[in-house]
Amino acid sequence: MANLIIIDTGYPNISRSGVQGGTINGVTSTGSAYLVNSGVRIPLMSVDCDWSRGKNSDDSAYPTFYDEAKINPSSVENPTITIKGIVRQKGTSLDKDNDGGSDDEILTLTMLDQLCTTPNVLCLYYGPVRSGETYVEATDSYRGLIKSLGDRYKADEHSTHEVPSNVPHVHVIAKGFRATESSKTNVLNYTLTLQLTA
Repeated sequence: MANLIIIDTGYPNISRSGVQGGTINGVTSTGSAYLVNSGVRIPLMSVDCDWSRGKNSDDSAYPTFYDEAKINPSSVENPTITIKGIVRQKGTSLDKDNDGGSDDEILTLTMLDQLCTTPNVLCLYYGPVRSGETYVEATDSYRGLIKSLGDRYKADEHSTHEVPSNVPHVHVIAKGFRATESSKTNVLNYTLTLQLTA
């Protein structure tokens, strides 16, 4: 189980170039109002996280040749990150805008769905902890997938804007979102599929 943060950068590329904007409810425009959750971090609490990557290969056989086909690497696939979590249908335990107050946890589903409609690059990182009125990187020894594999990006241009300074993170786009409701429980299960952009 991991506590992750995902945030809409407002930029369609990882270099933060161009005008910040996005698409909300089918309307595309500039400004933070058109970023998912207005560009504020979205906490994903106690989720399962899966990182997978593959390589394409060419194993085409040659006509009239009877020897085994040679396997040649052709390209490397960008990693896919699958996050599975739950949202309670009752209760107000999630501080979605990090203002110290409680917000309706069910609103997370709307924000995760909107991540699939925005053209923007998203930043994903291991959730920091609250220290007074600010957030600081967790000081425990838990590294986690995203923290370990995102270490090379901790000093890029997003580290002074969307992500706390020197926090390892990865740049992703949302490829898919699925939510499932069961009549047997008071929770909704969701799956968010992300792909690394660079």
